Amino acid sequence: MDFELHPARIDRGKKVTYEAALSSLPDGAFVQVEGCAHLVWRGALLLWTPDGYARKYVPEDTVVTVLTPKPIVACLKEGYVPEIHSSWRAL
Repeated sequence: MDFELHPARIDRGKKVTYEAALSSLPDGAFVQVEGCAHLVWRGALLLWTPDGYARKYVPEDTVVTVLTPKPIVACLKEGYVPEIHSSWRAL
C-alpha cells in the first residue's frame, strides 16, 4: 500500500495536492480552504477546533485544494466510511 500511496502523498519532498470541485469529493476527504484543513462531511466542511468540529458552509461548486491522496479519495468514493470524532453530531 505504501508503494502506491507514497508518490500520491509526497513528490520531491513536497506534499502532493490537487484542485477539485467540492461537490465531486466524498465524505472523509480533507481539503484546504482559507489556509486551513477541513473535513468534507455530509454536505459541509468541518474544521477541527479545541472544542471539536465546527461547521463551515461553502458553495458546492467551489474549487478547493484536496489534501487527501487520490488513491484514498478513490477508496472513499467506493464506499469506505471513516470514523470521525462524535462532535460533528452536535452541528
